[in-house]
Amino acid sequence: MCWNLQKRPEMMNSFPVDTQMASSINKTPITINKDSEAGEITFTAVHPEFESTVYEDKSSSSKFGNFDGRKGSEFDIRVACQDLFDGLVKKVGLGQRPDLGGVERITRVYQVWPGKNVFFFRGRLIYGPDPRGLLLTTVSIIISGWIFCVYVGDDLLKHSSLVITFAVILTVLVSIDVLVNLVLVGSIDPGIIPRGNHLSLEADTLQSEKVRKTKVVVNGVEVKLKFCRICKIFRPPRSSHCAICDNCVEKFDHHCPWIGQCIGLRNYRFYLTFVSSAMVFFVYIFIFCCHRIKHRISESSIGLFGTIRNCPETIALATFSFVAIWFLGGLASFHTYLIALNQTAYENFRQYYIDSPNPYDKGIVSNIKEVWFAKLPPSRVDFRAEVTVQRDFTVTWAVGIGGSEGRMTEANDTLVTD
Repeated sequence: MCWNLQKRPEMMNSFPVDTQMASSINKTPITINKDSEAGEITFTAVHPEFESTVYEDKSSSSKFGNFDGRKGSEFDIRVACQDLFDGLVKKVGLGQRPDLGGVERITRVYQVWPGKNVFFFRGRLIYGPDPRGLLLTTVSIIISGWIFCVYVGDDLLKHSSLVITFAVILTVLVSIDVLVNLVLVGSIDPGIIPRGNHLSLEADTLQSEKVRKTKVVVNGVEVKLKFCRICKIFRPPRSSHCAICDNCVEKFDHHCPWIGQCIGLRNYRFYLTFVSSAMVFFVYIFIFCCHRIKHRISESSIGLFGTIRNCPETIALATFSFVAIWFLGGLASFHTYLIALNQTAYENFRQYYIDSPNPYDKGIVSNIKEVWFAKLPPSRVDFRAEVTVQRDFTVTWAVGIGGSEGRMTEANDTLVTD
C-alpha cells in the first residue's frame, strides 16, 4: 500500500502525525521518504516480515518535514494512515476522509454486500439494481391520479350527486393505497438468503455433482437442493438465484421489471396487494372517465368526436386505464390460481410438479391462509449490522493551492467477521 501526496514545497510541513501512534501493540513498519526538490512525500507501509525504517525529526515529531535520515521507531499503520489524512482533510477541506488501506476496518453489511441491490437510508430500504421500472410505475400512477383529480373528478363533483362525490374521494384513497403498497414491495428485503463462506473448498469440489445437488424429503416427496456457486450455499427448497439482483431469494417467485425488485417470501403479500389495489384504482378511473364522456355527449350536440377534441385528457386516461385493467387483471387471475395450488410463478414456469406431486399443496383454504395470514419471518440478513472487512488498495492524492484530486485503484473488500 502506498499513500502518495504531492504539495508545493513551501507547504510541505503541514501534515501532522500523532506522537502516541507508537503505543499500539500491533505495529507495522513504515517508510517515509521526502524529496524536497520535487515537493513529494511518499508514505509506504511494508509487510511486517520485511525490514523498514522510519525517518523522523525527533525535535518536531508532529510534522512531516526536516527529516535527517536517522532510524526511528515503528508506527501503527492504522493510526499513521488515518492521522496523516486527518491533517490533510483539515488543511485543504476535503469532503471526507479516505478509507484506511490494507487494514481491518468496521463498516456495515449493506456497504460491502456483494449483490447488485441499491440501498437508501443507511441500509433501511433495499431496491433492485435498475430503478427505471419502479420510477415508470410510480410516475404512471401519480400522473393518472393527477389527471383524474384535476379534470375528471373535479368536473364530476360540480355536476353529480353525493354518491359520485363519495366514489371520487374513495378513488383518491385507493390511489394512496396503491403507492404505499408499491413502496413496500419495492423497498423491503424480499427474502435474501445470507451468503456462505466455503473458501476452504477447492474449485473441483464445488463443481462436483455430489456437492452441487443433494436431496431432502418434504411431506413425503423428494426435493432436490442445488448448491449456488455464487452465494456458496445450498439453496433452501423453493429458493432460486436472481441473476439481475445477484442474490438467492427464499421462496423466489419472479423478478418484476415494473417494480425493479425480486418478489419472494417477504414481499409477495405486498405484491399481491399492490396488483389488486392498482387494478381497483384503474377500474374506478375507467368507470368515471366513461361517465364523464357520456355526460359530455348527452349535454351537448358535438357527438363523440367533438367530445374527444374537447376533453382529450379524459380519452387518453380511459384508454390507458383500459390497458392497465387487462394487464393487472391477468396478473391477479394468474396469481390467484398459483395461490390456490401453493405454487410460485417460477415453479409454474419451470413445470416442477408435472411429473411429481406438489409437497407444499395443503388445500385451497390452507394455501390462502399461508399467503395472506401467516406471520412474515424477519429478514435473514441484517444489512445495518457492523462487520469487519480487510481492505487493500492504493490511493493517490494530488493536492495543490487551488484544490485537490483523488484516485483509488485496485480496491478489494474481504469480510473478516460477521
